[in-house]
Amino acid sequence: MSDRVCRVLLIEDNPNDVRLLRRALGKSRAAFELAVASDLAAGIDAVSTGSWDVVLSDLSLPDGHGLDAVRQLRSSAPDLPIIVLTGLDSDETALESLDHGAQDYLVKGNVTSDILER
Repeated sequence: MSDRVCRVLLIEDNPNDVRLLRRALGKSRAAFELAVASDLAAGIDAVSTGSWDVVLSDLSLPDGHGLDAVRQLRSSAPDLPIIVLTGLDSDETALESLDHGAQDYLVKGNVTSDILER
């Protein structure tokens, strides 16, 4: 196991989902540093001013919804891995997310520390 810390930006407006993700990351064997932005504008600001290894972004945010949020993030951070995090378990939306620049698509109810570590 490496001593390297993975810097994660979570863009999520639901405090319960933030808590669940924080708990799952805490159970991981890897080391994570988690920062949270509660809307798309704050997330875009954070990716343009910070140094992140990965972004986990909800698809339903107060100021950005669906694939438009993925497109805006991708345009703001073309080289940063973006993982869509959503409650919607849809193969179609997952494929569309990947087509719009996301590296992966995770369903919130299925997220575990092992999945996040991957």
